[in-house]
Amino acid sequence: MKIKYLNRIGYFLLKKKIKIPNLFSKLFLSFYEKSILQELLIREQINCVLDIGSHKGSFIQSLRKMGYKKHIISFEPTLSSYQYLKNNFSNDKNLIFYNIALGDFNGKQMINTMSLSNLNSLLDPIDIDIQSKVNIKVKKLDEIMPDILKKVKNPRIFCKIDTQGYDLNVLKGAGEYVNSFKILQSEISIQPLYKNSPNYIQSFEYFESIGFKVIQLFPCSKNNKLNETLEFDCIMIQK
Repeated sequence: MKIKYLNRIGYFLLKKKIKIPNLFSKLFLSFYEKSILQELLIREQINCVLDIGSHKGSFIQSLRKMGYKKHIISFEPTLSSYQYLKNNFSNDKNLIFYNIALGDFNGKQMINTMSLSNLNSLLDPIDIDIQSKVNIKVKKLDEIMPDILKKVKNPRIFCKIDTQGYDLNVLKGAGEYVNSFKILQSEISIQPLYKNSPNYIQSFEYFESIGFKVIQLFPCSKNNKLNETLEFDCIMIQK
């Protein structure tokens, strides 16, 4: 369908004050984001994806449906989600699983688990009920990268991070290895969901300081009652 016809439809809906359903707009943005990622994966010749905060594998599934067939390294700290990943992606020979959290130290820490498990975080939530606290292993990425590099020859890395307010801690724990990331994706908050999480200005400043420039922003969570965006997926490449 030509753009001009889409424009006509859009302005007709606006004139009639017909709201575009949230589901439709969310699906459209989701596929647009996937098309951008697919283009970047090909352009940057990515052969290794670090999926940090895999949850139950929606990002892994999207990558495979996009046609990406090479290495994915999955990091998921909660045991139930890790076991789900192992059971549901057991036939994927280019997928490696780590049942740990990544951060800026090596040790153990309590993770807050919520009724919606995709909201689990090492940070304390704001206005979200904690279901339980679980003691988990935390490691710095620079401790694990040598092991990954043994398994992936000549890696060209896309690092995707979704750790509910803890993304900058993950990057700080990567050390000099951030210089090997060809593409970086991080979730940034417009409105704080977790205590002590960075705001979007702090996030942008940090990305800039480690040598990345933002090329795309996609809303990924929203307060539907107030029609306000809460978080964005931020896609970056090296400057």
